[in-house]
Amino acid sequence: MTDKEKCILCKHSCCKFCGFTTSEMSGRSLEFYIARGCKVLRCDQDGISLYRVYIPNVCVHLIEGEGCSIYERRPLACIEAGPEDPIISDVCKLKEG
Repeated sequence: MTDKEKCILCKHSCCKFCGFTTSEMSGRSLEFYIARGCKVLRCDQDGISLYRVYIPNVCVHLIEGEGCSIYERRPLACIEAGPEDPIISDVCKLKEG
């Protein structure tokens, strides 16, 4: 099985969200993101709470059922995404190297 075939098997979860990390998240902000379909994961790192916010956003290069139309020259963030990506596994990976 090729890497691109493996990519298609994940149902393109990482291609349907973009995200950012913040150390500040009020209860109202959390409600705001969740109400808009975002996924928010929290981790504690060195006594500081970090939040990873995933915003629904389908990549313009995604062709459903076929995968990435720029797969051979996709960005590094896409190369590094995989089955251990937090959006797929529901586990915050920020505290891991």
